[in-house]
Formats: sequence, C-alpha cells, structure tokens
Amino acid sequence: MVLVVTGNLSFVCFSGIDVVPLLVKMGAGQNVIDVFHGAAGNLAVAYLMYKLATPARYTVTVGGTYLTVKYLRKWGYMAPIPEGDKLRDLAKDSRKQVKERYGEMKEDMKERIADQKEKITRKKKS
Repeated sequence: MVLVVTGNLSFVCFSGIDVVPLLVKMGAGQNVIDVFHGAAGNLAVAYLMYKLATPARYTVTVGGTYLTVKYLRKWGYMAPIPEGDKLRDLAKDSRKQVKERYGEMKEDMKERIADQKEKITRKKKS
C-alpha cells in the first residue's frame, strides 16, 4: 500500500506540480512547509505527502469499516454482536478458569518446593 500511494504521489512530484501552494492553502504549518522547501528529492517529498495524508486515510478506513459492518448486520450477512449479558458471562467464565489454573499451579509449586527441600535434607544427612 505504501508503495502504491507513494508511487502516485511521486508521479505528482516528478511531473513538476508544486505542492507547497497546495499545502499553504490547506493550512499546513510553517515547519511542514519548510521541509518541502528543503533540498529533499522528489521521492522524499512524495513520502512526506503520504505521511501527511495518513490521518485522512485512517479516518476513511475506520468510517468505511463501521458503515460496512452496520449494513452487513442489518441485511443479515453478519451475526449480531453478542448481548452484554453473554459477554459478561464469558468474561466471568474466563476469570474463573484463570483462577482455577492459578490455584493448580500454586499447589504444584508448593509440592515441588517441598520435594526439593526433602531432597536437600536427605543429601545433608548422607
């Protein structure tokens, strides 16, 4: 994806389009504009433009995904979200399993420690 977008933006840069007036019109800060005035090559300018466009790309992706899921659920192509009670029950079951495993591990460690102490005691006696 980076190569495709950067490739398209590098086409804009290599074709001679000056992006600085566009950035000024969009309200970019002086520190951003100074980077474009520097001695950066066309590919570097294309990459900077790609990075500047990233928040807009993410916004479109998240918004588009939300709307897609909403309509797919509405039309019956996706299962609905589990109800809150089901999620709570699942979380409680998971917590219970973790506590049980922790208790088992704790008992196992106590037994191992006792066995090691016993072995050490036997070695000291012999």
